[in-house]
Amino acid sequence: MTSASIAFQQQTQALTGFFGASVGETNGKSMALASIYNQLNMQAQLQGYQDVYMELSYMSVFLVVLAFMLSKNRPGEGAGGGGGMH
Repeated sequence: MTSASIAFQQQTQALTGFFGASVGETNGKSMALASIYNQLNMQAQLQGYQDVYMELSYMSVFLVVLAFMLSKNRPGEGAGGGGGMH
């Protein structure tokens, strides 16, 4: 998001008017920018969590496929194939 963006300017003006009524216009502009910055940080954090969960889901699917590629367990055959344990 850039300061030249129309959406950014509209949001800044709306929040400046909202905050300016209670804390003054100069402080309202600072609070508006801080509010937008806080919203952007929350969105970035949420997207980061989504990325991590997507990677974890891909890895779990891959590991399930790998589990099916393991050699089968055949009870009673023994390790060397020579004879069973007594």
